[in-house]
Formats: sequence, C-alpha cells, structure tokens
Amino acid sequence: LLVLRHAGLTSLADYVSRMPEDQKQIYFVAGTSRAALEGSPQIERLTAKGYEVLFATDSVDEIALQGVGEFEGKQVVDAAKQDVDLGGEDEGDEEKRKADAERLADVLAYLKDTLGGAVDKVEVSKRLTSSPAALV
Repeated sequence: LLVLRHAGLTSLADYVSRMPEDQKQIYFVAGTSRAALEGSPQIERLTAKGYEVLFATDSVDEIALQGVGEFEGKQVVDAAKQDVDLGGEDEGDEEKRKADAERLADVLAYLKDTLGGAVDKVEVSKRLTSSPAALV
C-alpha cells in the first residue's frame, strides 16, 4: 500500500521507520486534494509535534487505510475523527485548556446558542495550534 504524504508517495513500512519514538499511532487524513489537506486544521497538533500525517486524496486510499486497522503494532487512525489520540499531552496543556474553557465560557455558550442544531457541541480544542476553529 502506497499513500500520499507531504513529500510524495510512501509505504506504511517507510512511514513507521520515520516515526518519532513517542508516536504510538499511524495518522492519516482524507480529503479532495493535497493542498486542502496540507492546510487542514485537523492535523495542526500532529505536525507541530513532528508527526507525519498520510494524505488520502482518493476514496480508495481512505477505505484501504481504514481497512488496515493496524500495521507493525501501530494502530492506523483517521486524524480528523473527534476522539483521536493526538499523542502525549503535557499536564500544562490540560490545565491551559481548562482555564481557556472557563475564560471563554460565554463565547462558547453564545456560539452554541447561535449555531443551535447545526452543531452537537462547541468546545476549546486540543488539536489546534494556530487556527481559530475546526469542524470535527
């Protein structure tokens, strides 16, 4: 299985060989083009940590990666899913997110009320590093 990555095609074996020691999963994200995926807020946290993310630009790529499930003991996961493990988090990150959620409680409530049934929830994200918002 060869899939698109930031610098071209790669195999899962090559991907795993380049993984940092602290990375426990193989991450991919699906979309219509490489340009759209490179700018995706869904992968900001992963790329900031130095993790490589595979780009599935064809629906067959996405289906194949989902079907793999696990490779060389590493789980293959869609980085755009809501509950994906984004790698180890510092205690300070969790405390900061809680403080941000408290500080922004009125804004979060306003957004939820304004968007109503168009969204399930509005919350401070642990996946973003520079984008103001992301839909998951």
